[in-house]
Amino acid sequence: MKSIAARTTIAIGLLAVAAFGIAAWLSVRNATQVQSESATAQISALAEAQAYRIRLAMESTLAKVRGLAETAEAEMAQPRPDRFYLHDLLRRYTERDTTALGYWLEFERNAFDGRDAEFVGNNVVAISTIGRFTGYWVRNDDGSVTAEVGGETEDIGAEDYYASARDLGGETMFEPYPYDVSGVEVLMTSLMVPIFRDGEFRGVAGADVALAGLQEQLAAVRPYGSGVLRLYSPTGMLMAGPEADQLGKPGVHPRMAEILAAAAKGESLLIEAEDAAAGGAAMQYFMPFRVGADDPRHFVLSVSAPVAVVFEGVTSIRNRVLLIGALSAIGLALAVRFILVLLVRRPLAQTVVDVSALAEGKLDHPIAGRGEDEVGQVAGALRRMQRDLGARIEEERRVAAVNHRVRRALDGAAAGVMIADADGTVVYVNEAAQRSLAGMAAAVRAAVPGFDPTAPEGQSLRALYPGIDEVAASGEVRIVPLRFGESHVQLALAALRDDRGRVAGLVANWTDRSDEVRTEQEVNALVGAASEGRLDGRIALAGKSGFFLQLGTALNRLLDASASGIAEVQAVLAALADGDLTVRSQAPLHGVFAQMRDDANATADALEDVLAQIKLAVGQIHTASAEIAAGNQDLSVRTEQQAANLEETAASVEELTASVRENADSARAGREVAAQAADVSGRGAQEIQQVVSSMQGIGEGARQIESIITTIDGIAFQTNIL
Repeated sequence: MKSIAARTTIAIGLLAVAAFGIAAWLSVRNATQVQSESATAQISALAEAQAYRIRLAMESTLAKVRGLAETAEAEMAQPRPDRFYLHDLLRRYTERDTTALGYWLEFERNAFDGRDAEFVGNNVVAISTIGRFTGYWVRNDDGSVTAEVGGETEDIGAEDYYASARDLGGETMFEPYPYDVSGVEVLMTSLMVPIFRDGEFRGVAGADVALAGLQEQLAAVRPYGSGVLRLYSPTGMLMAGPEADQLGKPGVHPRMAEILAAAAKGESLLIEAEDAAAGGAAMQYFMPFRVGADDPRHFVLSVSAPVAVVFEGVTSIRNRVLLIGALSAIGLALAVRFILVLLVRRPLAQTVVDVSALAEGKLDHPIAGRGEDEVGQVAGALRRMQRDLGARIEEERRVAAVNHRVRRALDGAAAGVMIADADGTVVYVNEAAQRSLAGMAAAVRAAVPGFDPTAPEGQSLRALYPGIDEVAASGEVRIVPLRFGESHVQLALAALRDDRGRVAGLVANWTDRSDEVRTEQEVNALVGAASEGRLDGRIALAGKSGFFLQLGTALNRLLDASASGIAEVQAVLAALADGDLTVRSQAPLHGVFAQMRDDANATADALEDVLAQIKLAVGQIHTASAEIAAGNQDLSVRTEQQAANLEETAASVEELTASVRENADSARAGREVAAQAADVSGRGAQEIQQVVSSMQGIGEGARQIESIITTIDGIAFQTNIL
């Protein structure tokens, strides 16, 4: 259905059908309500009439039983009550009342005339075994009546029918029960009146009524042709009805408890239920009524009328209304379609052409329609849309070109970039970030379950950093370190805002710092080792590139230069420590290491000169000592005055010896200083300066030795003079 006219026709047709349907429903509902009220009135009237007939028939018999009871009470008042009189009266009652099955009298023991003992063995007017007064006349099938004799019920008070009248103390109609009459089981009920004497209960007068006649009476009444009537006892037993196999049984109706509850209140009840005897769904009206002036219980007469028949007229009305409504709706729809085609479809056809041209991007297509009606207004709106679309398309082209350039720039950038919308969903990931994520995919999956690093677009940025809302609220750039296994990432987050200052999204700069962190760790380890005097470590250059390769190469060259320079100085100092003053360093060093080399060589040269001077001084001292010894030998024969001078000379010699010893100690100190210089040479230029200072001390000691030698020369000169 592509045509507006067709759809509108169908819509209006359906609306008309709905309207006619609602009207028909309201009409049918009102008719149904009226018919229901009418049927209810008819059924209730029928129920009341039939209940009245039943009550009238039963109370007619009950009136005769009442007269029989009154006659028995009057007879008991006689000086000598006559059993045979009452027995014969029972016969006459039975003969005259053709509606009754029989009449009977039952008395308590010795309650009638006090002469039960006299009637022991009499089975006509007494129980032969005990003489209790009893009598029962029954109607035969041929209409004759006979007396039932030979009754053997000694304890009449145990019989239910008898006990009910006695306990009630008034007129009553008993529940239906089967009874054997002349060898035939008959379903009947008993109408009973209690007999009193001076207010004391003496017995019961009753009439038995077969329910067959009542059943025939109710079966003859068929409301609405196929309806049925039923009679229920106060306890719910079926007394009359079409279900012959259920007669005398309780609970025939599934809602019997509800029915009896209403009857106990004296209220009628109308329900709708399935009734097979009535041919299906039926309206069922239950009318409670009482039998007897003293019995508070209610019998229930049920009238069941088939719903289909009751509302047959309503159904016919409904069908006619629906038919008329359908035909009217079809006619209205056809008329509407003709009008729509004439007034709407043709003008809209040109509008469809114009809209199709706009949809195809033909923004230069001339739009027809200049009227003031709705079609003209639509045409005017289309022309405005045409202009707006042209401007918008041009703007979108400009924005698309800018976006394309930005995207190409971001895709070519070395740094990783992610862009997320205001909800935190990733909408763009450049190639650098994609490569970085793919390279650490396994570690990312292990650290962030549920996040697919191979397809980040469409996933939430919160999975990588849950605090993106705080970043958006603060408006500041936040640097977040992330770690995925052995991979280290720096995430720089910032909010993107529109012209109104609202958060439009988030941009994240994704930087893989794994190589940088590893290089930092290697440099820290290398510096730590160097600070401990271990210069054998180097930075591994495999797998490094760019800045980190240059940094590693430069550090390795620095360590090589430091190690070689210190090693050269250490070799010179070690030789000095071993007493070898011939070792010199000729390594091609530069800068401070060249200065250290030259200082070490100069130290060795200075030590060598000092030791040569010491050796020369020692030789001179040895010669002087020899000369002094010879002079002493010559002077030993001289005067004792020279002894004092000799003692002075000996003291001077001791001083000289002490000086020589001091010089030897200074030489040893120089060796120890040289050894210390070798130990600390690895510490750089500062240690070399300390060595130079020590060597200056040695030079000072040498100058003192020179002074001592000068003194010794003076003493020798004086000795020579002496």
